Amino acid sequence: MKLMRQRLLSAVLLLLLPSAGGAADLGESVLLHAGDSAEIAELQITFSGIDGDNRCPSNVQCIVAGRAQVVLEIDDGEGSITRLLVDVPPGGDGKGRFSDYELVVDVEPEPQAGESIEPGDYVVTVVVGPAKDLGEGDSR
Repeated sequence: MKLMRQRLLSAVLLLLLPSAGGAADLGESVLLHAGDSAEIAELQITFSGIDGDNRCPSNVQCIVAGRAQVVLEIDDGEGSITRLLVDVPPGGDGKGRFSDYELVVDVEPEPQAGESIEPGDYVVTVVVGPAKDLGEGDSR
């Protein structure tokens, strides 16, 4: 029942946020299903899928919280495509860096004990902003 509510919430969010394949400004949320792309600033960001999800189910108490690893492909518009892996903990807000940008990523749905999540059911929310500190973690 809770998984159904989360899917309904994701569907409602799809109506409220920029559509997949659209464009957004820095600081705006973009909702992407696997294979979808969006243009943010001069970047083309594609959600390639999930490269593992061992987040603790929300209806279970775990010793380790786990993470989902989101795979994004970023085209800088200059002929270079970079694969960026972003670890997202339960509750969201995984962070990654690309060039002069910081990406904040959330992934839905949250896992439930005894229920599997099909690859096509994953949806990510991506917000791109200017990087605050370009020291460690810059992927370029």
